[in-house]
Amino acid sequence: VAASTGVAAVHIGGSTLHSLAGSGVPKTAKEFRMVYKNKLSVKTWQKMDALVLDEIGMVKADYLEWLDQTVRSVRERPAEAFGGIQLIFVGDFAQLAPVAAGNSELGREPRAKPTDAGADVQLDVTGFEVFAFQTLAWREARFKHVELTVNHRQNEEGNEEFRLALLDLRLGLMSDRVHGLLRRC
Repeated sequence: VAASTGVAAVHIGGSTLHSLAGSGVPKTAKEFRMVYKNKLSVKTWQKMDALVLDEIGMVKADYLEWLDQTVRSVRERPAEAFGGIQLIFVGDFAQLAPVAAGNSELGREPRAKPTDAGADVQLDVTGFEVFAFQTLAWREARFKHVELTVNHRQNEEGNEEFRLALLDLRLGLMSDRVHGLLRRC
């Protein structure tokens, strides 16, 4: 069980994805390859059956791609998304977007050779897509999507107007009604 941020990881009793991966927060693909030197992480990935990842919306596309390629290599299952690990990704892409680290080079390095450790043959462009769902790794995982429609945080009686306003904001809609409600709050 992991999450994209430390705060989210604490709330679910897991670790951060970066810690689980054994990569820390890499700025370059070369730094990401340090996963192979982290024996505990390698062993964890080799034994893992399933990965529950919370706040997927905050995971950068290039990081997910490199992680997918690394896990495939570590598990020696190059033809299967994440080396055949069952993936349960949870999150809302309409909430917080990935943090754009201007100094990250993961998605800007030249194409690696398929035989290189941690090679990601897909990353070969500048300005790579930002969201995890825009990646080849995501498509190859063939997720079954489940939409949770009951709001448990704002479901108290008398909060319907507020709940609807939050839904509008989530979709980027700022009507006079929403604006007025927020000003009153």
